[in-house]
Amino acid sequence: MSETVNLRDLRVETRNGLPIVEEIGFSIAPGKVLGLVGESGSGKSTIGKALLGYAAPGLRIASGSFNVEGTDLLALGGEARRRARGPVVAYVPQDASSALNPAIPILRQMTERLRTGQDRLLASDARQRVCETLERVGLPTDAGFLARYPGELSGGQLQRVGLTVSIVSYPRLLVLDEPTTALDVSTRASVLDLVAQLNRDLNMSSLYISHDLGVISAVADDVMVLYAGQVVETAPRDRFFEAPAHPYSRALL
Repeated sequence: MSETVNLRDLRVETRNGLPIVEEIGFSIAPGKVLGLVGESGSGKSTIGKALLGYAAPGLRIASGSFNVEGTDLLALGGEARRRARGPVVAYVPQDASSALNPAIPILRQMTERLRTGQDRLLASDARQRVCETLERVGLPTDAGFLARYPGELSGGQLQRVGLTVSIVSYPRLLVLDEPTTALDVSTRASVLDLVAQLNRDLNMSSLYISHDLGVISAVADDVMVLYAGQVVETAPRDRFFEAPAHPYSRALL
């Protein structure tokens, strides 16, 4: 059975010790979505990338623990941490097209993660897993579609392929970093519905990062507000939108 993921006391700082985010902590139960909101520059993406063990050039993860099913991912060494990316924690970027190689067919990119590591699958099994996941996200599974290149897909299809790449290993935590920003309104709505459904079906925990409170109201179960690198409020979605407790939260609304 899946367990709640827990982040405690995360601090990311510059090389000279200036904090970018500090005292960051949350818990996300399986099947639930935590919405992380705040203005640009508040540290949202810094937190999301830190969960995968990444820090931007000039920054470092100074402290914190991130426990997923009994393992502290931030305490892992380089190779062990790399192996955890995908099956344990996966990342969906803002622009799926930038995360896909334009010179490689999408089937190869979607199966690549399944074909490496200790738990790698046979080519036929990897293809079957990808097709099952494509059906979940509402995309075709015929040979013609699988042979396409990213440049041959629409924006909505690209975002769904990006989701497929991220969830095909059935991660325990999915980090979504404003993945609908570049989409039109109707496509955005369908992707948000899809994210919520996938979260329930696969029993994942998800962190959804956005500056758009409309998006958060549509997809999140709980809301965490970030201001200048610190959490100022965490509340269930309905309570947050009905009666935000912090002045900054009220200003955002």
